[in-house]
Amino acid sequence: MTVQRPRTAGLTFERFASPAEMAADQAAYWRSRPAHERLQAVSDMTTAAYLLADPTMDVTRMDKTLRRIERKRR
Repeated sequence: MTVQRPRTAGLTFERFASPAEMAADQAAYWRSRPAHERLQAVSDMTTAAYLLADPTMDVTRMDKTLRRIERKRR
């Protein structure tokens, strides 16, 4: 008889003593990531949220133009 195990290849599971410990670990992880990776994650989550609301929507790009404004330091 063969025992079937769930597929977990490439996944890491962690146990935390409390939700506060989990939140602190997640915050430390995201602070350790470079800015471009954090922004890409936000973009991916935003796209996923829009697709959950309406799967037929094309959300591959933003509707508005972003502008970078440099300000003088005080």
